[in-house]
Amino acid sequence: MDAYGSVHLPAGLADTGDTAVPLLEEAGVPYEIQFCYSVQPAGDVVYMDYAGYGDEEGYYVNPAVPVTLTLSGHKRETAAPDGTNMVYLTFDDGPSAYTEQILDTLGLYGVPATFFTLGKSVEKYPETAKRITEDGHLLASHGTTHEYQSIYADTASLLADVQRWQNIVTTVGALPQSPDLCFRFPGGSVSSYFGAAQRQSMIDGLHGMGFRIFDWNILTNDGVLFQRPEGMDSRTYWKQTFIETWENCAYDTRIILMHDNVAETEELLPWLLQYVIDRGYTFGTLAQLESEYYMK
Repeated sequence: MDAYGSVHLPAGLADTGDTAVPLLEEAGVPYEIQFCYSVQPAGDVVYMDYAGYGDEEGYYVNPAVPVTLTLSGHKRETAAPDGTNMVYLTFDDGPSAYTEQILDTLGLYGVPATFFTLGKSVEKYPETAKRITEDGHLLASHGTTHEYQSIYADTASLLADVQRWQNIVTTVGALPQSPDLCFRFPGGSVSSYFGAAQRQSMIDGLHGMGFRIFDWNILTNDGVLFQRPEGMDSRTYWKQTFIETWENCAYDTRIILMHDNVAETEELLPWLLQYVIDRGYTFGTLAQLESEYYMK
């Protein structure tokens, strides 16, 4: 104890709960423990509240005030051998002003996701696009413009739009490795903007560029919140749509469609993550799937 009545504790206090608790108990400093979702390994000290100060020598703690240790919670079990408890979160049309908060939430829960980005949005938010990759998520292609009439005019138009996306994400330093190149058709792989023959031609062309193609089977309708029933608020509609499509999904491969340019999605993402976690599921990126997933 120093002249000010503070107890000196070593820097290891901030390492893990197993390290911190004996140090606190030996020094006679009261403490409280709480847990949070975090990307850090279970038991790591995520942050610590205490009365005092710290320097390179450790911490000087007022023993009259309890130390609060917030530890990283226990992680979910790994995916089942048959993959039936794996869920794939996907976000379309970003990055946007909401994406940074979405990345923060995913990081807090230790959850990976796939972001089907637009080239024009990457140009507007290049640092966010790079962060998607740096945070361990999969940055994927949704083309550049999302303008149906122009990109679906013919096969060459779509492939040119995708090539522009590649050029843009390469320029900002966010292009994923070749085996992880994934693409989602704006509006989905079945559309009134093209027929069966053109669809197959576009799929063949995308495969030739090294892309795998993915649709979805669970959604929140966050892209069409204006379609909600009269008198229903957008957040209730968002949740209700998700629950209905989740419960009605008959596929082992569960791919959730959301949009990271929608305020409701930013706000309700923690609720969705907890809903999925509580049902025993874990999360992955589409790079982990061995095969494509789109309407045949």
